[in-house]
Amino acid sequence: MCTVASATSNNSATERLSVPLGNCATNIGFNHDVLCGECYCQPYLIDDSFTTQLSLHYGSQELLKINIWSADGGTLLGTLTTFNSTTSFNEYGVQSTTQFLFSDIRDVTNEDCYRLQFVYDFEAYMSEPYCLIQCNESSILICSDYDNLDCNNRVWSYSTDYYTTPGTIVPMSNCIRLKAVVEYMEVAIENTYLEVDTTISSITKHTKSKMIEGKDLNVWKIPQWQVQNLKAILGGKNLRITIGTDTQYYQVKGGFSKGNDKSSMWFPTIKLEKVCQIFNKSC
Repeated sequence: MCTVASATSNNSATERLSVPLGNCATNIGFNHDVLCGECYCQPYLIDDSFTTQLSLHYGSQELLKINIWSADGGTLLGTLTTFNSTTSFNEYGVQSTTQFLFSDIRDVTNEDCYRLQFVYDFEAYMSEPYCLIQCNESSILICSDYDNLDCNNRVWSYSTDYYTTPGTIVPMSNCIRLKAVVEYMEVAIENTYLEVDTTISSITKHTKSKMIEGKDLNVWKIPQWQVQNLKAILGGKNLRITIGTDTQYYQVKGGFSKGNDKSSMWFPTIKLEKVCQIFNKSC
C-alpha cells in the first residue's frame, strides 16, 4: 500500500513571494512519503462525490484525465474522463478544483480499492488509496462549505479571479467519509421568559424553548494528513454529517483529541452540538 514514489516540490516563501501563505500550501493526501508508516485507505461509498483541490506549481493548466491505479500503484486499471474541474489563478497561487463521482469510477473499473492520479499538462499527483466501505463497517460523511483561505491553501471562494476556466463551476463544499460513529452524550432544555406589562400588573410569559443535543463524533484510525482535512472541514460553514440517508447540521463545541498517544495514527473525538428551537417549530 505504500509503494508510490513521492514527488518533491519547493513551495518556499522565497520562490513564491506573492503567495502570503505559500509555505503551508500542501496537497494533502497526495504524493506522500513512501515510508508512510501505518497505511491508510480513504473510505467511500459508490454514491459519494468528493471535491479535491490541488495547488499547481507550474502555472495554470488543464486537468487532462484521472488515471485509476491499483492500490499498490503498480497496475493501471483505467482512465476517468468524466469530472467537473476548474483552474483559477489568484493572489494565493494556481488552484485546481475537481469534483468526481465514485459511481463514474465504478463504470471504468470494478475494483474496490485504488489510487487516483490527477494528470495535468506539466505535472501529476497520485492520491493515497481509496477503499469501498464494507457492509458491516460504520461510516459517516462529513461536509462543510468554505468561504476563505485555510492554512492548506484551499480557496473555496475566490476574492480575486485572474483566470477561471470558462463554462465550469467551482464546487463550494468539501466532504470526506470516515469510519466513525456519532453518539448521544447529553440533552438539555433552555427556556426563555419575558416579563410583559399589562394594564393591571406584569406577567412572566414563556416566549421560546430550545433543545441542545450534545454528541461525540468518534473517529477510527486516521493519519496526520487526514486530520488536516478534518480540521479544515470542521472550520467551514454549514457543518453537516450524513449517516445513511439522514443529514444533520452541527456546531463544533470543542475537543479534538488524538485518543491514542502510542500510535502515529489518530483516533479523534470531536464534541458536537445540535440546537433545536422547539417553541417556534423551527426544528
